[in-house]
Amino acid sequence: MIVIVLGGGIDLDGNIPSYVYTRLNKAIELHKKLNCKILTSGEYSFLYDKVKPPFTEAFKMQKYLLEKGVAADRILREELSKDTVGNAYYCKKYVFIPQKEKEAIIITS
Repeated sequence: MIVIVLGGGIDLDGNIPSYVYTRLNKAIELHKKLNCKILTSGEYSFLYDKVKPPFTEAFKMQKYLLEKGVAADRILREELSKDTVGNAYYCKKYVFIPQKEKEAIIITS
């Protein structure tokens, strides 16, 4: 089982919204309870055309999880998606199929 935390945006300074931290805290709670991996998902919004944030949403979420004590080997990152459809597609293609995962808990708002 993998807990997927969907990105919720990132600004041009590389900050994620406060509600994403709520999602991450729920993922930490589930990680401790179920001993599962956490997959952070998101690059940045498709609305950014010419100027891009300095970090991906997934990277910033991973950084927070590490600061909160989640071991690096328990965190996966998907950094290609720019919307919810992309989250599903890239998580399946690059994580679930290769790792033969069958179950997920998806955290969003």
